[in-house]
Amino acid sequence: MNFVKSALSVGLLATAVFLGQGCATTDAPPMSDQRFVSVKEGMTTDEVRITLGAPKRTTTFPKSDKVAWDYEGTDAWGYMVEYSVTFGPGGRVESKLARRLNDGGERK
Repeated sequence: MNFVKSALSVGLLATAVFLGQGCATTDAPPMSDQRFVSVKEGMTTDEVRITLGAPKRTTTFPKSDKVAWDYEGTDAWGYMVEYSVTFGPGGRVESKLARRLNDGGERK
């Protein structure tokens, strides 16, 4: 009987975590410099997903065993920005980069 209760508890916990993650990504605030600066070298992919949400694009670099997650947002001056986080072979943040995509003030 204890096994059944334990299995049920684990199942309910897994469901709650799964539903909670789904809500977090859809209710995430828009990407910004303020959110991006909170990503630190050495963070795991799970920590970055919790901090920034799901990436808009993922790029894999097989020769170096690295992965980049890309996000789009607007910086404090109104420029559209591509924010990129690169994970090393161990799945931890190695670097990050923010690149402006327009002349500012436009949201296209």
